Amino acid sequence: MWLHAGEQLTTAWVSVLELLSVVPQAEEADTVQLAFQSVQLLCSDYMSSLPVQHLRRCVEVAALYGSQQVCILRTASCIWFLLLGNVFA
Repeated sequence: MWLHAGEQLTTAWVSVLELLSVVPQAEEADTVQLAFQSVQLLCSDYMSSLPVQHLRRCVEVAALYGSQQVCILRTASCIWFLLLGNVFA
């Protein structure tokens, strides 16, 4: 049941992506880390369920985590994920 939860989202993707896009500006590393885990999950498990019109925004949101300054390890992970994350999936 949970494996297909993302398939049930339709119009909510806009809200999810918008919420995730504002977190990289947060000054709390824990908040950025938690949101980054959501971005990773979205990009790895739910990318195939994401409507085509939202793919560009998803990449833009992931890139925001690559440029944030609070958690450098997350920045490196995000850059690596954007470069190679879905190549082998």
